[in-house]
Amino acid sequence: MFLARLQIVFLLLWLFAVGPARACQICIPFPTESLADHLLKSSAVVLARENPDAPFTLQTTKVLGGDSSPPSLELFLDSQGRRILANDEEKSIICVYQPAQDPPAWRRVGLDHGALRPLVEEILRQRSHWENQPDARPRFFAPYLRHPDPQIATLAHLEVGRAPYSQIRDLAGAIPTTEIRKYLANIRYAEWHALYILFLAQSQDSEDKRRIVEAVESNAKFSLTLQTAAWATAFIETERSAGLDRLDELYFSNPQRTRQEMDAIHAACSVQGTNSPKGLQDRILESYRLALTHHADLAPRIVADLTKWKRADLADSIVSLLQTPSVAFTPEENLQLRAYVRGNTPDPAHHDPDHPSPRRSYLWLAVGLLLLPYLFRGIRSTPS
Repeated sequence: MFLARLQIVFLLLWLFAVGPARACQICIPFPTESLADHLLKSSAVVLARENPDAPFTLQTTKVLGGDSSPPSLELFLDSQGRRILANDEEKSIICVYQPAQDPPAWRRVGLDHGALRPLVEEILRQRSHWENQPDARPRFFAPYLRHPDPQIATLAHLEVGRAPYSQIRDLAGAIPTTEIRKYLANIRYAEWHALYILFLAQSQDSEDKRRIVEAVESNAKFSLTLQTAAWATAFIETERSAGLDRLDELYFSNPQRTRQEMDAIHAACSVQGTNSPKGLQDRILESYRLALTHHADLAPRIVADLTKWKRADLADSIVSLLQTPSVAFTPEENLQLRAYVRGNTPDPAHHDPDHPSPRRSYLWLAVGLLLLPYLFRGIRSTPS
């Protein structure tokens, strides 16, 4: 009986001193690979047409880059592709050999009918230049955003769309504002609307700014998440601190907002905080502090930004959050938050939730001492 009571007391003391473990899984988005990606990681790039001696298979007709004597081309030619080639002798299929695949294999990456081949050859010539100057790659593709060939236009959108936001700002002039408005009104271009929205934010037209404000207000009113991140990014771009004030009212101070909505608004703040002057970053930290009060589950993503920006401003808020029993994190998230606290407080033993404060330690020591008489009473009453 005595041993059981003793175990319970020390178990309670240990639980309150150490605290519960918490954490989170962070998802990393992977962008769609572009035609240029496939070309640049290949050891051979060729043009191919149907092999007359082996119907429904392809044979190399011209080597465009890489190994001048590539492995034998072993690819099946489907019926649709066969008809396309049969109806136009000028058309060819662009194939790449990718040795990094397991096993190494050939892959079809495009259909050339005159316009694509010169671009493919130029991409291959740019390989070393882009390795040394990555910023040159999106600039190269920006003029192709309006190309009439869907393959080339799609390639350009993929390349420009995943560029750093600071570059997207600079490349907005690649498409006239009048055309951006038409693209945004056309559902056929819905896949690229986010890019067009970011371009629209560079417009100086008051009607475009009004449209951005109306989109943000509408998304908030109806709890929409489609393109909410892009509209919020554009909103901060055009309205700056005033835009963040409104996002605080609509989202950060509203605990009823869904996680999907808050993820979108956070994404906008994260992009702007990374690519804007320190003054706007300071203002974003105020919104983050508010978010930690009403949307604690955003803490891991916020801490990721703070770490990237080398900002210790919210360390105390994270400490308070970790010490709030009603807020739970996954083990991974918990480690992430605690690492941020340890790296951004002058006295980790005082601030780190892993180290109980002296006041809490003394409190539980006193509780233990008060319980000791009951423990010894249990010893005396235990039959021998």
